[in-house]
Amino acid sequence: MNKKLLKTLQDKCKDFGLTEKAIEELAQSASEGLTDESSDEDIAKVADSLVPYAKMMQGEITRKTRKQTPKPKTTPKTDGDDGDGDGDFV
Repeated sequence: MNKKLLKTLQDKCKDFGLTEKAIEELAQSASEGLTDESSDEDIAKVADSLVPYAKMMQGEITRKTRKQTPKPKTTPKTDGDDGDGDGDFV
C-alpha cells in the first residue's frame, strides 16, 4: 500500500468518523498503480477520487446506526385532552 496515499486520504477523511481500518482498506484498493515515486499530484488525484466513497461509507454507517436506535415512546392523547394536564376540554 502506498503510504503517501494513506496519509492523504486520512487527512481528507478525518471528519467522517471512519475507522482507521476502513480508510486503510480504501487506500489499499486504490493504491494499485501507484509507487513510492508517484507524484504528490497523482496521489492527490487518487485520494480525491476516493473521498465520495468514504462519504458513502459514512452515510451508510450513520443510516444503519440510526435505524437501530429505539425511538422514544409517546403517550397517545385521549379525546378532549389538550395535553396540558389541567383537565379542560377543547
